[in-house]
Parts: sequence; C-alpha cells; structure tokens
Amino acid sequence: MRLDLLVEPLVGRLKGSVLLIDHKFTYDFYQPDNLLLNPQMPKYVGTVRYNGYPVHEAYLNMFRTRFPSHLISKKSNDDLFKRMPVGLQEMNQARIRNALKTQMTASERILERRKLPLDLWQEEALPVQNNMICRSCPFKNPCIMMEADVPAEKALGGEYQSRSYGYNSEDSDNG
Repeated sequence: MRLDLLVEPLVGRLKGSVLLIDHKFTYDFYQPDNLLLNPQMPKYVGTVRYNGYPVHEAYLNMFRTRFPSHLISKKSNDDLFKRMPVGLQEMNQARIRNALKTQMTASERILERRKLPLDLWQEEALPVQNNMICRSCPFKNPCIMMEADVPAEKALGGEYQSRSYGYNSEDSDNG
C-alpha cells in the first residue's frame, strides 16, 4: 500500500491531528455514492490506524482530466479540482473490515495464480467485456486482438510495459 499523503499539522485548528489525503486523476469528479462504494479509503484508514496513526480526517483531492489541454486555461479552478471530505463518521468498523477482507481475498487469489505457469494465467483469466470497464481500459486494443485470436504479444511488448511498483515478483523485492 502506498499512501499519497499522510499529514500531521503543526499549527492551526488541526494541530496534532492526522489527515489522510488521496489524489485521483479522474474524468469526472466522484459523487458521494461513488466514494461510499470505493474501498480504497477504508483500506487506507484501517491500515494506517492499525499501524498506530489515529486518522482524524480524510480527504480525496480530485483532478479532473476531461478537458483537452487547449481548454484548460479557460476553465475555473472549480472545474479542474475538487477536495471532498471522505466522511469518517460513515466509515464504521464493518466498512473497514469488509474492504480489507475483500483485499485479502483478492491478494490470496493473485498469489495462487502466480504459482501457475504463465500460459495458464491466460487460460484462467476471463475478460470483463463490459463497456463501463472497457471504454477506459488502456489494454482495450490488445484485448480486442486476443478475442479475435490475433497474437497480441508484439503489441503488448512494444506499447506496454510492466508497472514498476511491486506487482511483479522481481519488483516486489525492490520497493
């Protein structure tokens, strides 16, 4: 887990508090319901509290990406940025526990899958094929190729690279 920002103000009304702040680059700002369904902040709050930091407030900073660069200068700050309080009062222990349980289950499944040979990973993986997911997926083109039985290895190797923050076994030892 990598937090974006954990702050302990030294002055002002929040002096001595612990603030958890996450940054999102998003096409549209989250609605309150989106935030209630999103498990990331409950996982962060639970983990930070478990490690001895009593989170008092949490915020989501959203940077809107929907506007082309030539229009950004014509937009107000309110069009481009929004800070939303997460609402720790609504984030009860059950919400935190359920978010962490789901994460642990997913992590266990990933670890089990890593034990399989690579060719079985592809056999076991099922594409979502849902417009809500696929329309913004960076792997849309290779996925279309694979669905048509067109080899996508060259496209994947030439246009995509593995993330470098701990998802691959060789990276997890470095960071």
